[in-house]
Amino acid sequence: MNCPIKEQTADGVPCGRCMFYLPDGKSCPRHGDVSDEVQLFMSERKLTMENVMRKRKGLPTFGDNE
Repeated sequence: MNCPIKEQTADGVPCGRCMFYLPDGKSCPRHGDVSDEVQLFMSERKLTMENVMRKRKGLPTFGDNE
């Protein structure tokens, strides 16, 4: 499966799905551990916004400097 993250530009605008393949089903070469997002995608077929994933990991989000 491919990464279930909906990527965002630096100003927070959605720009499409991450297309990296998850070789182990939970690790993206770009986004790291996305196992929580994989579970959501498998159960609800919904992508996760990149900022939501970044908040979960305690990382800075995009578009916050406005």
